[in-house]
Amino acid sequence: MSLLETRLQGSNILHKGVANFPINMHGVFILGKMSNCPDKNVNWQNGWNMNAICNQHDIDRPGPDNAFYREILEAFEDTLFDATPKHHVVAVLNEAQKIVLEYFAEDLPEVKEIDRTDPFCVFRFLQKINNNYLSWVGKNSAKLTKSIFTEAQHWQGGNAEDFVRYIQNIRRMIIDLPPDIRASFSERLIIDMIISGLLEHDDLKTIHTVIR
Repeated sequence: MSLLETRLQGSNILHKGVANFPINMHGVFILGKMSNCPDKNVNWQNGWNMNAICNQHDIDRPGPDNAFYREILEAFEDTLFDATPKHHVVAVLNEAQKIVLEYFAEDLPEVKEIDRTDPFCVFRFLQKINNNYLSWVGKNSAKLTKSIFTEAQHWQGGNAEDFVRYIQNIRRMIIDLPPDIRASFSERLIIDMIISGLLEHDDLKTIHTVIR
């Protein structure tokens, strides 16, 4: 999912019916992480808002990233939804959905279940994917953290570029942890594990002081 977030964060869609400037799609991914979504037939203008979505998410899934999510979504609401006719917003979201679906197999049940008459379908789809992931994590959190510990202890050697990729991979694994697990995850321990692995390689022993 981190690859999809990076893609959407770097994607800007221009639709002159909405604005004269391209609108960043990071908000699509963030709304896909929320615990709730407006009903398909909700009153478009007055039946929902990002503040209510974020408030409910704070109740359902309190976490250290929620203030950041709220900031992104309120800006997304201001630029895309406020005072914008529904059909123009849906046109932008349809373009965003094309980007999202590039990352999922066509035969995935959640893809087949997308209701394209639902103006919020791209958000609802991402929320289903995220809910499935969180459910899996709830049953396998020990496997996730163990995989990071294992990776941190198993530097196989290589050149400087290999080492950079190795560190980036570990960082990506940590970032991909759900907020509640990441908040209690010890990065200090991971750093110590990486250093202990480096000490086994004579050509990299001096790097440990830089990492610390």
